[in-house]
Amino acid sequence: MNNVIDDMGCAQRAERQSAMRQALEAVAQAGVFAHIDDAADLQRDLRADRAQPGRED
Repeated sequence: MNNVIDDMGCAQRAERQSAMRQALEAVAQAGVFAHIDDAADLQRDLRADRAQPGRED
């Protein structure tokens, strides 16, 4: 019985991986992130410091 569950899990995982691969290929083909020259710089901008509640010092 466990083999049946394991086989189903493997099949579902393979299907999800295939779907993810196709989705990522579509994003790459569309050039969605082509405007980003420096990913590290973008992350620094997105994570800019901001005031945190209870941390006024």
